[in-house]
Amino acid sequence: MSKKVSVITPFSSENIFLINRNADSVYSNMLECGFGENDCEHIIVVDTPDKRQNDIADEIGGRMKHVKIIKNSGNIGLPMSRNRGLKVATGEFIMLLDADDEFTPWRFQRQIGFMRDLNLDHSYGGYIEVHGDAPPFNIMSQREIIPPRNPSESLMRLDNVCYCGSNCFRRELVDRIGMFDGRLTGLGAEDLEYWIRILKSGGKQAGMQEVLYRLGVHSANMTAKYIKEGRFPRAYEYIKSKHNI
Repeated sequence: MSKKVSVITPFSSENIFLINRNADSVYSNMLECGFGENDCEHIIVVDTPDKRQNDIADEIGGRMKHVKIIKNSGNIGLPMSRNRGLKVATGEFIMLLDADDEFTPWRFQRQIGFMRDLNLDHSYGGYIEVHGDAPPFNIMSQREIIPPRNPSESLMRLDNVCYCGSNCFRRELVDRIGMFDGRLTGLGAEDLEYWIRILKSGGKQAGMQEVLYRLGVHSANMTAKYIKEGRFPRAYEYIKSKHNI
């Protein structure tokens, strides 16, 4: 049975202390919007699973009927984990939510309504950047980021204004432009490359001028690691070559 919305969350060991908050935020949105398990599915893809990760994922799946657990046999990385989720997703709308991030209240109703009103293929919005230590993620500071309404100029400068956990796109786009580019595994910016592909395919995109999620920033998260190790410049060079930017 097809759903209204599928949420895809790759789950690696770096995010083990925040995954329950992530799952609870999706469930809270379901309750607020009156969604049941026939309306929403939360697909958690466990990457490089160890016993503790498996136990936590199984506990979440056991108490939440709308949750689907997929376990990778080894470490396949973020883009390919998202693709495993996309392969089984049945929702009309797809939302991405990394394991250290959380939805803000009424996200489903606000964003899906926005997309239907404007007949959009892809939308995104703002976020609250929450800085904490890991674990147990004691909040040290936070700030609010709101993106531009039109992403085209920013994306073509490789400025990713479509912040990952705020994105929602129609399932039919996956059939049209494919999945995330696995060649960006371990480099980052696979989401930026995907939004550029939507733009170049003629997909209708727009940003919401409001906060849609909380972005967890901590020393163990993947983005911090990639910045420290200087991986993003290689990703940008690949994207520029691929898209003739």
